[in-house]
Amino acid sequence: MWLPPRTLNLIRYLCILRVNSSLARLPGPWFPLELARVLGTLVAERLPTRQAVAWKKLLHPVSSTSVTADKSQGAAIPEEVWPLECAIVPYPGKRTYGKSELIFFEIKLFRESASHELFLEMILPAIEEAGYRVDPRWNRLNGLWGHYDVDSIYVAAGSQWQPLVRQGRLDLRCHPTSWQWEEGISDYTTIDNSVIWPIFRHVRWLTPFDLGGEKNTIDPEDTNNRTLTRIVEAMIVRLNHLLGHPSAHSLGVWDFLDNEQRQWLEISMINGESFIHGFHDLEPSPRSWPGRWTGVQHFPSIPYMFYHYLDLASIIHIGRQTQLGCGTFLLK
Repeated sequence: MWLPPRTLNLIRYLCILRVNSSLARLPGPWFPLELARVLGTLVAERLPTRQAVAWKKLLHPVSSTSVTADKSQGAAIPEEVWPLECAIVPYPGKRTYGKSELIFFEIKLFRESASHELFLEMILPAIEEAGYRVDPRWNRLNGLWGHYDVDSIYVAAGSQWQPLVRQGRLDLRCHPTSWQWEEGISDYTTIDNSVIWPIFRHVRWLTPFDLGGEKNTIDPEDTNNRTLTRIVEAMIVRLNHLLGHPSAHSLGVWDFLDNEQRQWLEISMINGESFIHGFHDLEPSPRSWPGRWTGVQHFPSIPYMFYHYLDLASIIHIGRQTQLGCGTFLLK
């Protein structure tokens, strides 16, 4: 783990839905956007009027019966959909599911939103209600809404998943903290503490990404661009936001590091300038999706000095539209 322990508040929930109809299709061109719209609407309906205002304000741009934002037509896919610091992450899968098949997605809660009570009181009831509620605002023929059961939900504890809901039953003994996500993360050591560095050569983007701006833009046609450095720079921008505090706006990620960590990051950034990059196998993301690019980036090998930073960047998401799951990847 690169950051000092207990620096970043985060709780990760892996949600698994079981289809209970003969056929169900994932809604919308980008599932997390429709998921955010339906669950957010149900959350807002349960809240007192004053608290619901913030939810309804963010949901208004996507409150139509069908979200069909098209970047080529200038339609704006929102940066935020919930008044929470969160990421709604789709897992690879198909569009159409049969009876008893499983659908996976993840909800990550950051900063002050990393509250297990918030998940139990607001988000989980909305997930359950969307599985049985018939609502003309979003129900469609062979649609997902109203046609699933909550099969199980797990909470991340490092690289392991701790059961919270199994076979539809909530385990009230499970009390995840906002620190347990970091247990064993980026641990490349053996039992005798000798370091074993795996060899990674690919950054496979699991969701679309857009690092934004001239400085952090990755151009797939430029084989000499500083891809790994750009990713680390985007990670620092993201951490500056996640670690910021309302009463201390000047604090950034550098303020949380000790001298050794600060020096190691500076050395990595400097060495990254001269690193010879490989080639890109990227293509523009579909017009109705968020993000800018999807695909894989290839390298002769990725220097081990970047491993911890890339691990962290993949967990917290980087770039734009992180609430919709954008900006996460896998090292291979």
